[in-house]
Amino acid sequence: MELSVNFDIDCLRSFLVIADTMSFSRAAETVGRSNRRLASRSRNSKPRLAKALLTRRKGRVLELTSEGGKLVQYARKILQLNDEAYASMSDDVLTGFVRLGVPLDFFGRDFTTWLARFKNRHPMSDSRLRPINPKT
Repeated sequence: MELSVNFDIDCLRSFLVIADTMSFSRAAETVGRSNRRLASRSRNSKPRLAKALLTRRKGRVLELTSEGGKLVQYARKILQLNDEAYASMSDDVLTGFVRLGVPLDFFGRDFTTWLARFKNRHPMSDSRLRPINPKT
């Protein structure tokens, strides 16, 4: 009998934030955990997978390995299905269409991170952004 191995949803979510930001510090800030705890969880997943997912280039710059890039693709699919399944069973599902008019100077790392979290939390919603040029 073969043992079933499962990915921890929380670990996958954290891994995606690390992969998207390429920084343990920014990822820790986004997910609300300490930098040390996030890095520790990332290292602890390696023995189970027996694959390196991240590597450091020039000492401090994080980079995905080819296996890490593969896991990113699967993690996005797994989390999307997880969130859709949860949303379909939840009474507080946000569905519909959200239209945002956003000044161009709001488009940055923080806004795109917020937008990604919104979409992850409300997978049954659709959003459209319209950049607005600030009047000078």
